[in-house]
Amino acid sequence: MNGDGIVSCPDLAVIAEAYGSHTGASDFNAWSDLNNDGVINLLDFDIVSKKVPASCPNQNLVRNVTFESTLDDIQAAVDAELITNRGVANALAEQFKEAKFATSGRHESDDVREILIAFVHLVNAQTGKHILGIAAPVLRQDGTALLSQFPRTKN
Repeated sequence: MNGDGIVSCPDLAVIAEAYGSHTGASDFNAWSDLNNDGVINLLDFDIVSKKVPASCPNQNLVRNVTFESTLDDIQAAVDAELITNRGVANALAEQFKEAKFATSGRHESDDVREILIAFVHLVNAQTGKHILGIAAPVLRQDGTALLSQFPRTKN
């Protein structure tokens, strides 16, 4: 993907740069759409992460994370059977929908933070049980990346 002909750590960075983009978007990189579904998401990241050395920093890559991209990640993880329990998937999705709604201006930043912290806790609790493979670190990073966008307003 980075043009060197070898699947390696830098390829993860190429996917991270285009992460969340869709066909037709200015930041869409067709080379990163490994499953050819028109979106760069958890599934493409999963394909590469299975082929690169374990020493690659795949959990710490900066991706373009939004509420929408995280909901896409949850659905992609369900589709790929990386989330194996529909109840867990629904709980994760509902938390993100609630957090997105809380950003509508009627709530404090701390309300959004509480929901996102609960999301990360649920991901941690279900890792290795009903959230498998690359889905766990990606969803954890989704939650913490969004959490960093909402500063604490109360002490």
